[in-house]
Amino acid sequence: MQWLWWIGGVAVALLAMYAVYLWMKVWQQEKAITRAQDERVEQLQGQLAVMTRAVLTEQVNLTEGVLRIAAMLHTIEQPLNADVAAIHEMADVALQFDIGEARKRLPREERERQDKIREELEKRYEVPIKAAVERLQKVLPAGVINKMTVTH
Repeated sequence: MQWLWWIGGVAVALLAMYAVYLWMKVWQQEKAITRAQDERVEQLQGQLAVMTRAVLTEQVNLTEGVLRIAAMLHTIEQPLNADVAAIHEMADVALQFDIGEARKRLPREERERQDKIREELEKRYEVPIKAAVERLQKVLPAGVINKMTVTH
């Protein structure tokens, strides 16, 4: 009868060890997922910093910069403590314009019409966009561009 107790105790100990092993695996996976999410956020913040600098130094046209920044802001799951409403407003309006191949297929008159509307939109939003971009730069972590990694 004593051997049954002994076998039962060994079985319970083995099950407890297996449970600890599984718990450790889950903990390691959760840690890896959190690390990957943090790295993705840092990567996006770095891209945001690059794009905000490009907008302020006029290396990209305002509409393109706004569309890219708005897309990145939608991708980052952590809210940034900056008033960027002007960016989203202009991006919503700019989404009406044809781009890429669709733009190339437009008749010349339609391309010119869209260009005129885009230029008026850029004039109207230039000051509020640059102010929003500067506010955005201030809330991004310092040195985030240096942490960017190349992914293939």
